[in-house]
Amino acid sequence: MRPRLFADIAGIARFWGGNVSAGGDGYNANYYHNPAVSAIFSIALGQFLDAWHDLPNASLPDAVSFHGYGARYDVIPYPMPETNVSEGSSLCTAANVPNVFCRTAVFEETAAVRAMLQQRSWAASLPIWNTEGGFGRNDDMTDNLSQTDSNTTFLRQAYVARWMLAMGSSGTVTNLWYEFDDSCWGTMMGYGVPASTTGCPGDPTIPSGFTPIHQTWVQMLSFLNDASFNDPCASSGTIWSCTIVKAGETQEFIWTTQWLGSSSVAVSSAYGQYVDLTGAVHPITGGTVTVTNQPILLQPGSSSSPTPFAITPTTATITEGATQQFTASAPAIWTAKCGSISSTGLYKAPLYASANCSVTATATSGGSSATAPLTIVSPIVMTPVSASTPLGQTQQFTANMPVTWSAKCGTITSGGLYTANGTVGTYCTIEAIATGTIKYTAYGYDKIVQ
Repeated sequence: MRPRLFADIAGIARFWGGNVSAGGDGYNANYYHNPAVSAIFSIALGQFLDAWHDLPNASLPDAVSFHGYGARYDVIPYPMPETNVSEGSSLCTAANVPNVFCRTAVFEETAAVRAMLQQRSWAASLPIWNTEGGFGRNDDMTDNLSQTDSNTTFLRQAYVARWMLAMGSSGTVTNLWYEFDDSCWGTMMGYGVPASTTGCPGDPTIPSGFTPIHQTWVQMLSFLNDASFNDPCASSGTIWSCTIVKAGETQEFIWTTQWLGSSSVAVSSAYGQYVDLTGAVHPITGGTVTVTNQPILLQPGSSSSPTPFAITPTTATITEGATQQFTASAPAIWTAKCGSISSTGLYKAPLYASANCSVTATATSGGSSATAPLTIVSPIVMTPVSASTPLGQTQQFTANMPVTWSAKCGTITSGGLYTANGTVGTYCTIEAIATGTIKYTAYGYDKIVQ
């Protein structure tokens, strides 16, 4: 993981500092030849904190961030979030971890950062952000047989759900998946771009549209929105669980870490039903449930209970600026996270794409609430969405409708010809705004390389 620090400078800017790499140790050979610079993220973070604190008149950081990965990207299959052991790679076995390839399990990373902060009184209470993480490249998170078989899809969905639980239950305040629409890394949105034209030409081409892990992400957001964790997730053998409180009701996630396995588990009589990662509700009979690698959410109630307060539709994909009518199962007050919504549940999407919008209905009697996650998509199709361009060279961007182009660094012509001027390693945001009556917006980026 890459710890990073943030400090406010004169109230107008942010200073970023970073060190070491991913879930294994840092790659830079200098780390191994300079005893004063550690490649192990927790030790390096402490060294960095101390060096910063010792600067004369230092503006100390306001937050610390890290990249929540579980290993280097050459470990296949990728370790699941609870462990640093791979189910097949000789690089990370039960006998040789922790090592440079697999140092710290995802479920332990936030605690490792917090422990290092608490050794320094001035940093002990800094908020922790996870500004990038996931299962690395798509070819890392497989069943070690195929990228396209059902077991790989199942495991990727399981990883996403458990990664979100690891971060949520351990107290990170911001968590960003890497990367929503990249063709090679943790892809949630495909564009049908031939793999031969991407940075992973040996991978299968990802069809246009959302991938299965996006459905998992949306469903987990629905579970976790307005919920709080009682404690970090914990295990009993291969069975893991963690409880949340939502609308005053205790619910519990449960799963097994047995690779592609399942177990029958006795559950509390307080639970009468469970919800799986597709959103399907199942009654609990006989006081037991069958758990797999994909978490399920145990809930009070049963199939014979009164119909719970709910929103229809439970999730939606909406074009920028478009409307969607929502209804609730009882009179409700409506609120929206991005965009706007009327008192009758008519939602209007903002003029930018987002995977983090939602609408919430709160019952006017009893206080029950329900939230529908939304994905806002742009009608502008930008090609390419991401690119890497050598310093001083050009990259042509196009759109499927007339747009006005702008770039946050470098320059771009009215015809979309971008010139990579700036610092090598910088990711420059490319913005396209429709010239028509409705100002649709789409974003891409170009990385300046040597």
